[in-house]
Amino acid sequence: MTYLAGRLRELVWSSLQAPSFEVVITHLQSHTALPLLRSLELEYSRNRQEAAFQRPLDRPLELPHAATITLKSCFIPFTAPSLTTLILEEIHIPCDCLLNGLSKSPELEDLQLLTPFLTGGFAANYVVTLPRLKELLLHRDPDVWIPTRSFRDLLQHLHFPPRTYMNIDYQNPEDSEDLCYIVPAVHSVWREDPPVAVDFEDCDMSLYSGPLPHIDHTISHLFASKGAARPSLRASLSAYAHWRFAQALTGCLSVLRPQFANITTFSSSMSLWRYEDWVLAFRSFSNLDTLHLYLTHRDLYGQLTAEEEVDYDLGEDDE
Repeated sequence: MTYLAGRLRELVWSSLQAPSFEVVITHLQSHTALPLLRSLELEYSRNRQEAAFQRPLDRPLELPHAATITLKSCFIPFTAPSLTTLILEEIHIPCDCLLNGLSKSPELEDLQLLTPFLTGGFAANYVVTLPRLKELLLHRDPDVWIPTRSFRDLLQHLHFPPRTYMNIDYQNPEDSEDLCYIVPAVHSVWREDPPVAVDFEDCDMSLYSGPLPHIDHTISHLFASKGAARPSLRASLSAYAHWRFAQALTGCLSVLRPQFANITTFSSSMSLWRYEDWVLAFRSFSNLDTLHLYLTHRDLYGQLTAEEEVDYDLGEDDE
């Protein structure tokens, strides 16, 4: 390993057990730099009850030319000024350590945090700027509990371009307040070319900026159109269940009424909402002129049996 460290360009090591993992990482951290390494992928093999593998945080790997780093169930601190893609999955990491690593990666374009366990809290005024970020993915495994405030707080301590695409997947929230992460996400998107359309499909709320397509009665989902007018997908935010989202509109999401009032096109399956949910939704999305609604009927076993589509164009006479 000592001989190879200065020559490695790519290192992929998966399903490492604790003894071998300890040996590999100890050798890597014993070098001041891995000057030629461009891609690092490490996966620690563990069972559900076992904690993720943690290394001392004061001995970062120096990776001056690394473009891609993937760490699964383990975390090793690093300095990677050329990094463009970072994927961290099921890691335990202090908030300040994560922000410190990101602050030293100004070229980052793709950031994926999959079921991260963020500990220690964020410093109040510490904001990291990622000027080249193109995509941000935050995901929580539905079988693992992590507080949504960790997603909310992380978004509040990152500054990235308003055109950065956000995909935030927080499955099975326990109550409507768990949707609080939507607030900083929406505030970020609305800084430039505010969306004018919202699409509720399955578990997600997708936000689109124009140009918007004309309603096509041959398709079930308005934004599946492949015509010349192609809307820009700005964010896909988990908003499940829809009755929880409707409740949140009078709670943690009530501060977003000015932004939601900018929405003019609303697309959704009617079967996902209760009557009282529609009332709450339309009070927040108060300036709609187009509804694209489709009704799905399911049998007792939850199998799709038929689909009926309903479209409304709300002109002045219909409001």
